[in-house]
Amino acid sequence: MAQTVITCPECETRYKTDADSIGPDGRTVRCARCKATWFVPAVTDVRPDDLALQDSMTADAFPERIAPPAPIGPATAVPAAGPTADVVLRNQADAARLARRSRLIRTIWIVTMLIVLAGIVVAYLNRQAIVNRIPQTATLYQGLGIEVREGGLEIDPPVAKTSIVDGLPVIRVESAIRNLSSETLDVPLVALSLHDGTGAELVQWFVEPAEGRLSGKGRLPFTTEYADPPTEVTSLRYQFAKR
Repeated sequence: MAQTVITCPECETRYKTDADSIGPDGRTVRCARCKATWFVPAVTDVRPDDLALQDSMTADAFPERIAPPAPIGPATAVPAAGPTADVVLRNQADAARLARRSRLIRTIWIVTMLIVLAGIVVAYLNRQAIVNRIPQTATLYQGLGIEVREGGLEIDPPVAKTSIVDGLPVIRVESAIRNLSSETLDVPLVALSLHDGTGAELVQWFVEPAEGRLSGKGRLPFTTEYADPPTEVTSLRYQFAKR
């Protein structure tokens, strides 16, 4: 009777058994040591060296023989055992831990974005007050296309009209100074100048506002006249006089 050696795939225990007991279709067996099951195919060639490895093994170490299930095809395998309860619990704990960390990361990102958004809104709504306190920020705001005025004051575009008074032409200019901030600010002189078609300055004069200080969000109108201007005047420019 031919014999063969089979090896448990889990604990690597080796067994010597009759080749005829495996049968021409193979057989599913169970390890006597670790209770693992596996399918042993039909034996076609037995090596004497393999048999010599297990000569000293006793009969009670042989694997238990299990009747093979109904064949499905040329060969039938026993389905692998599912994960044990401790493995399932460990996987569930790991999944819950990962879910908590993901929620924490999302929460941190959301809070951070809300803080940044709130800072942007505050910086925009209080832009003029910020520029008044930190004049260097005016360049930053202007670079973003946001209207601010260094110092917090702005001159409305002047309206210039020419009329004849006592036979001489007179340019009458009307405008106003606006305080863009919510603070009371000192009002500087307003510098007005007339220019020709090339942009060259022909004449300049200054206007002293009626009030030296302007309350927050306030508006201070002013009017000025220049008599007998140069005939080549084409444009009027305006700005606050440098302090």
